Amino acid sequence: MLSQILYQAQIFERKHGRAPNVVYLNPDHLAYLKQEYPNLFNDGAPIPFGMRIVVKSAEALTHPHVARVLIQPVKTPVKSIHAAAKVSMRQVAVWQKARRHGCI
Repeated sequence: MLSQILYQAQIFERKHGRAPNVVYLNPDHLAYLKQEYPNLFNDGAPIPFGMRIVVKSAEALTHPHVARVLIQPVKTPVKSIHAAAKVSMRQVAVWQKARRHGCI
């Protein structure tokens, strides 16, 4: 399982030029990883996993999948109504993208 995730991460990085920062797993995948590699999930792990884990239902996800999700911080304070409208539209776009990838 872990070798498959790392293999997908390598392919992703070669294809996109950047490493993935999210791995999508179903509950069974996560339970298996925690059982087989318990030290991987400790805070003081010698080799940090390096990706956020997003758990999706087994029906929605039969195999692990890696991706890069970019969430940019919103600049504050907003100095005008026009700028506030732009910030709101940016937030909506970021939230929609996160929802499509199952992060929300």
